[in-house]
Amino acid sequence: MTKAEKAEYNRQWRKDNPDQALSNLRHWRANNPDKVREHSWEHIDRRVEHIRERVIKYGKDHPEIMKKAAKKYRENHKDRVFILKESLKLLEEGKIIKTDCSCGEENTRMFHLDYIDPLNVIFLCKECFWARTKERNRAKKLMQIDAWHLIQTMTYSKNNK
Repeated sequence: MTKAEKAEYNRQWRKDNPDQALSNLRHWRANNPDKVREHSWEHIDRRVEHIRERVIKYGKDHPEIMKKAAKKYRENHKDRVFILKESLKLLEEGKIIKTDCSCGEENTRMFHLDYIDPLNVIFLCKECFWARTKERNRAKKLMQIDAWHLIQTMTYSKNNK
């Protein structure tokens, strides 16, 4: 049996036996949390990159809609916007000194370590900025994945007692 034939056979089996397939999947997820997490990150990274590209293209084609979205963001994240403005004001006053990125790049942007203290910033190049942002978002997502995995494990354990 070739790889394509085996894949088709498995697809058909899952279609014919959905309850057993779901049970097998939950069992595998319960026994392989590291692989589930790794696969989740790969999927999330691909999806985020795809969405970012689409948003940039859409923004160029529809600037008026993007202005409305930016306004809505400012309304929903007033605390962040306030800290960003305060940090820019402190930068202009010279209380925050703009530095090069740790990788040596001179063209940098402000990265807030938290959105509580306007002085708690570092300067990063574009690549390091997005890597750090991705790392921060991964930490948030990791908590969601762990909670989801815990629920799935509990559901599987409860159903198979």
